[in-house]
Amino acid sequence: MKRFSRATSAFIVLSALSATWAPSASAGTKNVCPPGGASNATYNGGLLVTDDNYCTLDHVTVNGGITVTSGSDVDLEGATVNGGVTVRPGGEIEVDPGSVFGDNPQVSTIRGGIELNEAVDWDIETARITGAVRINGGTEALPTFCGNSVTGSLIVRNVSAEETWFGDRHDESFNCKGNTISGSLLITNSSFLDVENNFFGGAVTLSASTLEFNGNRVGGSLRCLNGTVIVPGEGGDSSGNTVRGVNTC
Repeated sequence: MKRFSRATSAFIVLSALSATWAPSASAGTKNVCPPGGASNATYNGGLLVTDDNYCTLDHVTVNGGITVTSGSDVDLEGATVNGGVTVRPGGEIEVDPGSVFGDNPQVSTIRGGIELNEAVDWDIETARITGAVRINGGTEALPTFCGNSVTGSLIVRNVSAEETWFGDRHDESFNCKGNTISGSLLITNSSFLDVENNFFGGAVTLSASTLEFNGNRVGGSLRCLNGTVIVPGEGGDSSGNTVRGVNTC
């Protein structure tokens, strides 16, 4: 898949980069990811991914957060980020993609949440995320969000790619494990989403959207507003949801 052809190419140069380049340790200084990324390093003062860079961070710790600009991509592989991740319009993010699409499972930790603003693509897998995940528009590809643990809420607005996965264990192409979201879920003005086999600790609100929403466990209420349509799952998919509170869907 295209995700791995780029990631593999970037990873090849990591050993040389880590041997010849050391990140700045100056507190309060925004560091710029070197071409291709880095491995086994610590950045203090945050990290900027820019200049069309595919930045693979292999077991890297970033204190101060990560910002990804248009045309660039960050790939977290067993990394730790303190301060959250922000992807600006036209940027991309991968987190432990080998956990779903390959044979190299990793677990990254992100403290401070994730905010994607008109991102071109995202594949976020098996991450431990503290803070809200906010996804605002964008996508030109087939984004995935699988097997993550989020201590916070998930908010999805204006996302209508050809297909977007937030958990689907029975997809014919791959096993997108369900996510555990401690807080609420809001999906608004979005289409072609697969949201299956997840746990949501809080309320779920689906507004002006068309999606598969099956096999989920909801700790609060489940409400469908503004003409939301839940379409049947495909063969093998679970049907219905387990809802503790009021269910209007």
